[in-house]
Amino acid sequence: MFLVGGRLSKVDVDKVSGIYQNTNKFLAGFIDHSYKDLDYVVKDRMFLENLFDIEFYEPTERGYFYNDNGHSFDATLFIGNEGTILMFDVLLFCLIDNATQDFILSAIVTFFINKVIIYVRRNSGRRNVVRKALIDERFLT
Repeated sequence: MFLVGGRLSKVDVDKVSGIYQNTNKFLAGFIDHSYKDLDYVVKDRMFLENLFDIEFYEPTERGYFYNDNGHSFDATLFIGNEGTILMFDVLLFCLIDNATQDFILSAIVTFFINKVIIYVRRNSGRRNVVRKALIDERFLT
């Protein structure tokens, strides 16, 4: 792997930049329909495909991209999940309060557990981006 401890060495930076340039050229040509053997079509999903959340077409001759009106990418983030997170915090507070009969201790423990979850999620996300996107950890803020 190119990364050692989340950092790229000087030699690996040259390799990674070459890989990025090749990938960028390929994707630009793919989007412009420059490759005859790698064609694709953009279309809407049929009702049954939306209902069962599957695709019926096999990409044998061409690929299929589907319009995303439901913002499927947002499901991977915490956008729109604030109510679920709030419910988790309230239930955690009530569980600890019920067990200890001390609401101040419950608030403190809930606060620290929330901070630990945020820390783990942030570090896991950074590590995932560094590992899968070959981005040096120094470029992430």
